[in-house]
Amino acid sequence: TLTVFLVNLRNMLMSLHATTIFTKTSLWNQLGIGSLITDESYGVLLGEYVHHKDIPANWMHGNNIFSYLDCIISYWLFDWFHDS
Repeated sequence: TLTVFLVNLRNMLMSLHATTIFTKTSLWNQLGIGSLITDESYGVLLGEYVHHKDIPANWMHGNNIFSYLDCIISYWLFDWFHDS
């Protein structure tokens, strides 16, 4: 139970920090960004934020979706190569 709490706390803190970057976006956009954020997409967001302070919400949505697609494709390729 402690591990689950800590993982959820980490995700909540990443989501809260992301909302401070996207202050001009709507609540629904912020909820979408926060609910799909991953460790990788958060790291990419911080790297981009260092260079460009004005990041559009659509960029972050694409970042989050690409992170999930990358994970799905990687698992599929691993399974495909592992079975052959």
